[in-house]
Amino acid sequence: MKMFLHNYKRYVASPKALFLILLTIVSMFNAQAQVSFRNLTYSTGTGAASEFTVYNSQVDDANQAIPIPAPGDGNISVDFSATLFRPAGTSTQGYVALHLGTSSNNLVTPDLTAAERPVVDNSLWTPALDINGVASSSYEQLIVTGTFVISGNVVANNTGLYAVYHDNSMSPVVSHPVLLRILPPDPIKNPMLNYLPCGGPGSTICDWQCVPYGTRPNRIQGRILATYYDYGISGTEYNRFYDYANLCAQRGEQTWANIGEIEEALWQYSYDNANWYNVPGYENLRNSASYQPPVCTQTTYYKRVSSHSVSHWYSSPTREYWYTSWVVKITPTAPIPTSPIANIKSCGGPVTVSANTNPAITSYNWWVPYAGWTISDGVQAPFSTYNANGSFVTTRNTNITIYPVSNAAPGDYVISFSANGGCGGQSADGHLTVTVDYSPTAPPVNGYFSLADMSTTCFQRYNLRCAPVAGATSYQATLSTGATSVGRIEPGTGEVVFFSIPGPAYGVSAQIVAIGPCGNSVPYNVPAQDLDYMRPAKGAAGRPMPCDEAPAYTKAYPNPASNSLTLQAKTDASVAYLYSNQGKVVRTIALDKANMDKKLDTSGLPNGLYNLIIESPNHERVMEHIVIEH
Repeated sequence: MKMFLHNYKRYVASPKALFLILLTIVSMFNAQAQVSFRNLTYSTGTGAASEFTVYNSQVDDANQAIPIPAPGDGNISVDFSATLFRPAGTSTQGYVALHLGTSSNNLVTPDLTAAERPVVDNSLWTPALDINGVASSSYEQLIVTGTFVISGNVVANNTGLYAVYHDNSMSPVVSHPVLLRILPPDPIKNPMLNYLPCGGPGSTICDWQCVPYGTRPNRIQGRILATYYDYGISGTEYNRFYDYANLCAQRGEQTWANIGEIEEALWQYSYDNANWYNVPGYENLRNSASYQPPVCTQTTYYKRVSSHSVSHWYSSPTREYWYTSWVVKITPTAPIPTSPIANIKSCGGPVTVSANTNPAITSYNWWVPYAGWTISDGVQAPFSTYNANGSFVTTRNTNITIYPVSNAAPGDYVISFSANGGCGGQSADGHLTVTVDYSPTAPPVNGYFSLADMSTTCFQRYNLRCAPVAGATSYQATLSTGATSVGRIEPGTGEVVFFSIPGPAYGVSAQIVAIGPCGNSVPYNVPAQDLDYMRPAKGAAGRPMPCDEAPAYTKAYPNPASNSLTLQAKTDASVAYLYSNQGKVVRTIALDKANMDKKLDTSGLPNGLYNLIIESPNHERVMEHIVIEH
């Protein structure tokens, strides 16, 4: 199915190729499929008459028709619903598209819903109901809904509207038709009974345009139906008189209003043919018969909306809505696609690549021209496009997973991808490079400890830092105390930062590892250092700020201590921490000023130098060296 879609896009301009495509469609539609538009629980298999419904036309069977505007009368947006049935336990993945045609074997492509095809999700199927409303254990059903835009200009000689279910592994399934009926022009909203605003000889551009991406379309031209007067601003300008009726007479064109009647018209644009906005600078385009659209980078719709006044006297104008022109659709060709990452590294394993999204692109084609390499769009199993007659993988998903051949030789491999747009055909190829490289990630360099910002002599914090490594995707550090930390890139310095270590601490060392696509680097060893009034971080200045408050305790004694250390608190809810000279907390005790003699047990601690840190409720800290001797 993928190759068929590609070949259709590539050769649709050829009449012979189009004939072959139609034969293929006919054969595929006649093939047996697992999904049906008919309720399989019915004995006849004909199903309910409401399984393909067009809502705003009240269509609920094949005997009714959907009314559509006459050619030149504009477009309408229509909602539809289609009910699908399949045997229980069947796994299907596809979408529903709407086609015009004269029979189920003679459908027009591309489909009307190409911009937003309703996707059929396996998780949403429910047990089908029989004619009595009883749930079936043998069959499942799913209702899909969507919208499409249709006009008399598109319908041409087609007589029916068909819902078609496309499955990735089965032949398409076609619903019963909804008949089409073209309405006559509305003489109230379209007094010309013709294509408005278009008219006049020669250079008028009224039809839809397909333009190269990023270029300006042709000018849209029309005609003014009535006279417009401009009396200036507070008498500062001469009165201006625009006699469009006489102008039309000079050009041999017919007018549809009398001299003295006023028309005020605005040009509007839309990206979806549903939500409309006045074009930028519309005040200067008021009553302009023509409009030059800007550079086109996505499908855009334009129309002209007219109001009518039977009198030019501003004191008592009689105004009514007059007409809306038909819609001119301008579609750009697909641009050459680009990728957010032009070069991606593989260590012999699969890599995921993508193309940048663009409103002018409806789908992408990918090609991997290397033997043994496979590609997947996340829906189908991986398959090869090598030497497949130029076939591409066509997908609406911009994410593609590429699987290199086992033990691929190191080097650069160029992947090609093109885009399809609303104008048909393919763009030129874009390219990205997959570099197969088995070399390990380089180790970090310049690892060191630094004083953290906003440290004070009462509240000291330290960071571990290193320079970033090219190709590394993450970093991890381990302290000599056993603590670990994942690094983050600091925006201001560009360095990798780990930890927020309370200090002072002594004899602290660390190991830093860079992690990349091919695994971890060898560790970088940061030698043991004393974290006590160290150098500040890069970009910071000076030493820690001094304490603004008095110590949070009265005294700690005896010093040296043997079996216990007595502490006296000055404030409530203080906490005392006793650190070894390796920076590890060995004792913790809560302090309060109501209990004047708190004893910290030191009997089991080895002899040596310790740091006692008292932290107050407002997180102020003070430190004292304590010696323990037994």
